[in-house]
Amino acid sequence: MRLPIVAGKNFEPMGSQRDGEAIISRSTARVFWKDSTGVTALGKRFRALPTDQPYTVIGVVGDTRDTALAVPASQAVYLPQTVGRPGARSPAGRVMALVVRTAGDGASIDPAVREAVRELDRTLPLFDVRPMTAVVSAATAQLTFIMLILGGAAAVALILGSVGLYGAWRTW
Repeated sequence: MRLPIVAGKNFEPMGSQRDGEAIISRSTARVFWKDSTGVTALGKRFRALPTDQPYTVIGVVGDTRDTALAVPASQAVYLPQTVGRPGARSPAGRVMALVVRTAGDGASIDPAVREAVRELDRTLPLFDVRPMTAVVSAATAQLTFIMLILGGAAAVALILGSVGLYGAWRTW
């Protein structure tokens, strides 16, 4: 997602990850450790409920809006995805989003991505698969509609004002 690393480091490549490492957002560091730079948060430990597993902050990344564009950035904790590691515990209710960057049309690689995920785990549910352009369009749909309505009202007001001025000028 190209989130900028503000402090610390990123996760190690798959297979060399260590359990108990986490990356937090700048908002999380600001709320819990009163640190907007992220430096103070590095090395701090916290527990993730309901598993009560301890995590150590190894990095702080920039904030991102993950619910709506008009809503301020929320606090986020990023945990490494451990696949097939014996004894690895995952917090209940954890949500994972897979983002794939492509140079072409995002919809054209949909079958290949679905197949790759199925090869990893056939029981893993896939839902809401869509290109980022559709995500952004949905996020800005209400604002776009309001702007169109306001633009139409402004055009009607301009036409009525022009007709009124022309009529006043012709009778003068």
